[in-house]
Amino acid sequence: MEELERPHIDRNSPIWGGSDCDYFSLEAEVNSYWTQYYKIKLNLTDELLYQTPTEKEEIEEHNRLIQALEDGVFDNTELKTEEYFRELWRDVSKVGFDLENSNHCIDTCKTLIREEVEWWEQREDLKEYRALKVPSLVEYHSWDVIWKLCKYHKLVAHPLYNHASKRQSVLKKNLPKNAPRIALKLNLNLEQLADLYQGLKDLKVFAAKHQDGQFLRAVNGSEHTSIIEPMKFKDNKVLSLVIMFLRDNLFIDGDPQYIKWQLFFGINHGRARRLVSDYGKLVKYGRDAQTHRTLPVEYDKIKNLFESVLKRG
Repeated sequence: MEELERPHIDRNSPIWGGSDCDYFSLEAEVNSYWTQYYKIKLNLTDELLYQTPTEKEEIEEHNRLIQALEDGVFDNTELKTEEYFRELWRDVSKVGFDLENSNHCIDTCKTLIREEVEWWEQREDLKEYRALKVPSLVEYHSWDVIWKLCKYHKLVAHPLYNHASKRQSVLKKNLPKNAPRIALKLNLNLEQLADLYQGLKDLKVFAAKHQDGQFLRAVNGSEHTSIIEPMKFKDNKVLSLVIMFLRDNLFIDGDPQYIKWQLFFGINHGRARRLVSDYGKLVKYGRDAQTHRTLPVEYDKIKNLFESVLKRG
């Protein structure tokens, strides 16, 4: 059913993060930019984000604002990363990869990337939102994705492949150094975190062996300076249930930070957002929920786990 929503997606393509193509640093910066942008646009202060209204009208307005924030951040993050790469490759492919036309192909790619970089450079609020690294990240990852796409589509003999390889290599040397990555921060005490981890471990939801401390470092706000190996679940539907229960029990402040769930748990941030949204509707409205999905069979077990975690509060 997920593929019916986005039938054009090739999950193995570098455009969507396949073939060892990692542009998370760009996604994170773009996501952070749009988060600041929409918080200002919607007049959302941290106080408003983290409050817990009790009156019906206040709850509805609060939910509307949070939904508008999430929609704006998600849609624009996707538009300026995955969708941008898809459109870039589509427009280059329209020129074609005939060798006699290779100069035109390369020039088209240069022009499209330069236009995207200039779009970002012309944003007057980049400094205000601490997003000055975005233009250089866009340029580097654009050539890196093009290089990997040429390889993926068996175009290594085409001059575009060599040009993209050289450009990404040069640009990589001059990339701004990434700040340490800060883990998710759950509003749970150490006993609750231990219970949650042990409960998930007992349910055998994790996809591979891992160090016991890995879960804690991913959800206690730890600072990470080395390469992060995602702690993956066997089924992202179950992980999305976990995120939903954390959100609904206010164990996450405000925005669920889906981009961080992607970094630390390997689930695509867009898919996580859609699943959490649909599962929330199913819990609230049952059969009247306007979604083609159904709750995973693990729903009751995860619900019981969270009820036990709450008792430790």
